[in-house]
Amino acid sequence: MFFRFLLILVVVIGLSFSGCRSSSSSSDDNRSSEVFQQYKDTNDTNETITYNYQSTKAEDGNYSEITLTRAFQIPSDALFIDVRNDWERKLDDGYPAGSLNAVYEWRTPNASRTAEDTTKQRSLNSNFVDDVLKLANGDKSKHIILICHSGSRTKKAAKLLAENGFTNVEHIIGGFNAWNANDLPVEHFTN
Repeated sequence: MFFRFLLILVVVIGLSFSGCRSSSSSSDDNRSSEVFQQYKDTNDTNETITYNYQSTKAEDGNYSEITLTRAFQIPSDALFIDVRNDWERKLDDGYPAGSLNAVYEWRTPNASRTAEDTTKQRSLNSNFVDDVLKLANGDKSKHIILICHSGSRTKKAAKLLAENGFTNVEHIIGGFNAWNANDLPVEHFTN
């Protein structure tokens, strides 16, 4: 009981200090901040729907992170990109519905990896930025949402895109694992 009280006290104190930050309009302000995004869209029957999701501005300020909920929907203005390899997308779990594919990092399928072959398991796709630029029709301001298996590749991919001039990039925390945990729509390849 004492430890629960202590934990609550630490959280309350932490939250009170986080509210004491001075606000700065400087573009150099690289602190993390939560943003609640809201999108208006139309559904299949042309009704206007509004949905919200939580987005966290990354430390470097160049891209954002999305925390999924069961109500999450990909905004109609977004380019939704799965950065995994085709063999990963063809597994039984499938891939996020509506996602396009641009491989960030070439990976050897798990079943064929050996302990001796650790150097060839992964290699960065040197065409990744160009591949995404093609999907975005040359528009570096296009809203881009990235997903991978667990979120680690998309964090690196989002940073790389931001460093190459993309201005509206987000990645999904927890990746496809979080997508499945929230029962979001999945598609499968047909043979």
